[in-house]
Amino acid sequence: MTDVPKASALRGRRLLFVPIAVLLIAGGTAGVLLATTSNPQSNGPAAATSTTQVPAGSAEVNGYLASLSNAVIFIQWTESNGQVTGSAEAVYLSDSGTATSPEHETVTGSIQGSNLTLSVTPDGLYGTSDLSGTLQGSGFVLTIPSQSGALVPVSFVAATAAQYDSDVAALSGQATQASNAQAQAQQQAAAAAARQQAEQTASGQAGTVAGDISGLESDAGGFAGDLATMKSDVQTTATDLASTQTAAGQVETEAKQSPGGNDGQVCDDAYQVGDDGYQVGDDAYQVEDDAYQIEDQENTISDDESGLTSDFQSFQQDLSTVPGYSVAQAPTQHSVNSAIAAANNAQASAVKKANQYIDDANADVTAAYNAANSADNAGSCGSAGSGSPETTIP
Repeated sequence: MTDVPKASALRGRRLLFVPIAVLLIAGGTAGVLLATTSNPQSNGPAAATSTTQVPAGSAEVNGYLASLSNAVIFIQWTESNGQVTGSAEAVYLSDSGTATSPEHETVTGSIQGSNLTLSVTPDGLYGTSDLSGTLQGSGFVLTIPSQSGALVPVSFVAATAAQYDSDVAALSGQATQASNAQAQAQQQAAAAAARQQAEQTASGQAGTVAGDISGLESDAGGFAGDLATMKSDVQTTATDLASTQTAAGQVETEAKQSPGGNDGQVCDDAYQVGDDGYQVGDDAYQVEDDAYQIEDQENTISDDESGLTSDFQSFQQDLSTVPGYSVAQAPTQHSVNSAIAAANNAQASAVKKANQYIDDANADVTAAYNAANSADNAGSCGSAGSGSPETTIP
């Protein structure tokens, strides 16, 4: 290794001050310096990543270089009678490690023996303006406070502006690589989050379809209760018809025993038979209300089936956006078709039975009116009867 000058030799050497901005432009690396999004000086000095030196006394030496893992610093000065003036160029790596930020500083100071004191303004190195150190070989060591306050020795070696440019380019490349890695990680995280959301959506839609199937089955099962009510009301109609017919028979018997006709008791009984006939008609109106209930249930089934079909289509669409994903016990086209078919069968059966009950109720009404009119005619009571049956239940 080439021997380096002693401290006294370093102090006696005057380094050529060359504006670093010109060197950066000439070296073609100014364009790689990136703007930072955080204060680069919040980080303390890190370990050196480059210890490249040029031989002391080389004509190419025009500054002192410190290459750290989070910064590159290049100091130039001229010395006269122990007083130094010059400049410092620094490029810092951001806290995130994904960008760099350049700074230009003014350097003044003094050299006394092997001791070195520098004032770096306006921002200092890593935010510290007043620094001290010692001359070592062809360079020097500055002590710079770290983020925790501990003093970190930072070695500066004799170097050229080209070496500074090269290390700056390497640091910028490191930031670019970290930025690309961060962007890729963010994209992967976003894709994973989007897939997770799509999976949750598909799973939730599967639950909606399952609920639709359950609701359709429940509503289809409601026909049984409506039919039971309708059957009970038809039975009431039949019971009241039987009473009407019995009363009409009694009037006919009484009328035969009073052939004079228009007997007070016979006609009173005939009027009662007419009232009984009206009661059967009222019973039939209740059956008609029951029929409307069945009709409402049909409309509900239709809405259920439309909703089920639409929700299942949405589920299939949601599932298609997540390749390779499956929902446990997910509804299938077969399960949807089966639920709709079962509901349609229950509806058809209910409608058929309801129409049968309607026919029975209509027949009972007709028979009740006939019985009332028969009683009226038997007693020659005029308007005692119920007349003609009203419009039958559709």
